[in-house]
Amino acid sequence: MATIDEKSTENAEKYGSCTANKCFTNEIIKDNDMLQCRKCQRFVHYACSELPAYQIQLCLQYKSRRFECKKCVTVTPILLEKIKTSKQRVRSNQITQTITEAECKDGGQQIFESVFNTRLHNLEKKMEELIAMNKEDVAKEPKRATYADITKEEVKKQEVIIKKFIKNEKEEREEDRWKNLTRCNIIVHHLGENKDENKEEQRAGDKDYVEEVVGNRMGLKINVVTAERIGARKDDMFKTKRWRPLKVTLANEVDKKRIMASVHKLNEDNFSVTDDFSKKERKTIKEWHEKAKEKMKNEKDECCVWKVRGSPRAKLYFKKICKKNVIDEL
Repeated sequence: MATIDEKSTENAEKYGSCTANKCFTNEIIKDNDMLQCRKCQRFVHYACSELPAYQIQLCLQYKSRRFECKKCVTVTPILLEKIKTSKQRVRSNQITQTITEAECKDGGQQIFESVFNTRLHNLEKKMEELIAMNKEDVAKEPKRATYADITKEEVKKQEVIIKKFIKNEKEEREEDRWKNLTRCNIIVHHLGENKDENKEEQRAGDKDYVEEVVGNRMGLKINVVTAERIGARKDDMFKTKRWRPLKVTLANEVDKKRIMASVHKLNEDNFSVTDDFSKKERKTIKEWHEKAKEKMKNEKDECCVWKVRGSPRAKLYFKKICKKNVIDEL
């Protein structure tokens, strides 16, 4: 009696199903040595089903075990990966077992070397085939970056990020340091100077004048520590009346807040009061003034001008005012 494998092989040779690919189609003629798929109802040769002999035997012996062809069964990628891993593990165990058996017998070292050399030769052969197959494709591909090139690029990127972080950190620290040093300072703009006074007389005169104006106009009693002009004295400033700003240091921060809250009471005077801004804040104000000039150029309105109002510590904004009012302010 012929076995299942012999029958399936004989049947495949008879119908040429394996070479003609007639299985899994409706072209095949039903034969005794075939299995029927319970889903698609097609007939498949034993050999073409790709089932082990014991599985075919169970399908024939027990009617409860129903056959499904490979066209109707979907194998998940997870199962394929597990099968691949299992095969690798089994192969590794076989190599270990072969080496162990070889070491236990006479001439084990020779057997081990033979097995190792055979597997190494097979591996080299496969590598040569892959290189020959992909040689043309590799030649057409652009040059790939090496690990060293990628590492260098990544190091450069990280250096830029770190430098930027350090720069921002220094700017923030400098900003905090400046605000701490100038927390009791105010700047008085457009306050006139006396040409005949020396530095000491001018400092004393400016200090007394600020205390007097704040007391009379704002109704506040304050203590001015120092009053210092910013910048060097120029000869033409008495003609142009472009006076140097006056930096006033108050005794405490509370007095400064009281003055800044009452600045609106100085509208009728020819001078103005602002905070002692940091370098970053002055840069922001300068940028806003440049934008105001651009707005004036674009509109070409001779009657009105754009002015910057507000504070960078609160909010800056543009205000369109008549030139007559600007002349009055100056």
